[in-house]
This record gives sequence, C-alpha cells and structure tokens, in this order.
Amino acid sequence: MKRVANGVCGWSKRIFTLPKLKNRLLVKRPQSPRKTKENLHRNHPPTKQSLHRARQKFIVKRPRGGRSVKSSIAPKGCRMRLPLIPPSELTPEQRSLYEAMRKGIASNFNAFKVEREDGALMGPWNPWLHEPAIGKAIWDLTLAMTANATLPDNVRQIAILVVGARFDAAYEIYAHIAVAEREGMAPERLATLVADLKPNDLARNEGVAFDVAYALVRGGTLPEPLYRLAVNTFGQHGTNELIYLVGLYCLVSTTLNGFNVPVPERE
Repeated sequence: MKRVANGVCGWSKRIFTLPKLKNRLLVKRPQSPRKTKENLHRNHPPTKQSLHRARQKFIVKRPRGGRSVKSSIAPKGCRMRLPLIPPSELTPEQRSLYEAMRKGIASNFNAFKVEREDGALMGPWNPWLHEPAIGKAIWDLTLAMTANATLPDNVRQIAILVVGARFDAAYEIYAHIAVAEREGMAPERLATLVADLKPNDLARNEGVAFDVAYALVRGGTLPEPLYRLAVNTFGQHGTNELIYLVGLYCLVSTTLNGFNVPVPERE
C-alpha cells in the first residue's frame, strides 16, 4: 500500500496494489463436504419410510384375488424413444431374433411383464430388436451368462440390483425386484439394495458380491484385496462370472437409460 499526498485538499489517500486489493475484497467461504450420496447417507441414515418409498418407486403391485390388471408400457408424461414393434411389422431378421428372445424369456425371465397385449416385446428386448445384429450378440451373451451360471441365485440378484440402483435403471430394478421376491428375498433387504445401500443381514458370500459389484460400477480398478477375497470366496471361475455379470447389466442399464425405457404401470 502507498500513501500519496493530495495537492488540493492536503489529505492523503491510500492506493492499494492489485494483489492486496483482491485479498481485502475477497472473503473466503468455508468449504463444505461434497454432497455425494455416500456423504448424505453417512450424515443422515435412511429411515424405514425412505427405504419404503425407494422400493415402491420401482414395484408394480400384483393384483389381489387373481384379478387381471391391465397395464401399459409408457407411464404418463414418458415418451418412448424407440416404439414397440408389433410382431406383424417385424423384418425377417427381426423375426428370427424375436422368436429366439421370446423362447428364452419364457424360460428365464418370466417373473415380470415383458410383452404388450399384441406380443410386442418391452424392456431391453425392444431396443435390441431395433438393431438385430447387435441385439443378437447381446442376447447370446445374456443366454450364456444364464445357462452357464454357477453363482447362487441370491448372489446374482444382489449384484444385479447393485448395478440397477447405481444406474437408476427403472426397468431393471422393477424386473429384478420381481425375480428376487419370487426367490424369497426379504422386503427390507430389497428396499435397502434399491436405495443403493448395503443391507446389514448379508451372508459372507452375499457381502462379497455386493462389495465387488459396488466397487466395479463406480469405476477404476477393482482393489486387489477385494479381488483376492472374491477369488477365495467364489473361486477363479466364479469371480470371472461375477465380473462379467456386472458388466452385462451395466450394458443392460445403459440401454434402458439411453432409450428411456419405462416400467409397466397399472392403469
């Protein structure tokens, strides 16, 4: 800072150099922790009500007393980016893939709604039909992962739900909640998984599967101690399968989110 005499009034004035002036004018604000999902959960643990709301977001209630419920694939306000293809409008290449997928769906993916009333396929199968050459490759991988599965079903479903929760892929969460419910998974565990949290009642192998999937979907190399723990728990083949399973459902989730595939809802 410099003092300069004023020749008119006889008073002196202060002249600040630029760096000092900036330091006087700028008031540094205390930095607050980044509001990540992990920090929010750490500071404010989820309540039973919040977990219930998270689960209800993706669940389509089953009809009571055997009554049929008419449903639609597109919720109000949701514009489908790729229209469903009626069977009568399929090309020969699409028809071949359609028949193969429909057969596989009947055997392995029958716990949730996959078809419109006219037979048009919903979920990720519709985007795959729009690009049958690519769709066939993905479907072949899906069948290989299902037919050659060695991991227990509960372990697989935990890993799949971890991926779905991370991507917030509505149809994937809807579908695999239905599968997990059919296999007897407790509602509290499902609600916690859908909320992108780790349940506190997991068995050892379930906990390892959760940790592996949780780490992989956040990017970067799987930590060596966690990788070795997976190998000790599932063996090398089982660990390979778990990593491929996470990768497959990352692809499925990206497909669902990219094309804004909605969940069937009750009318």
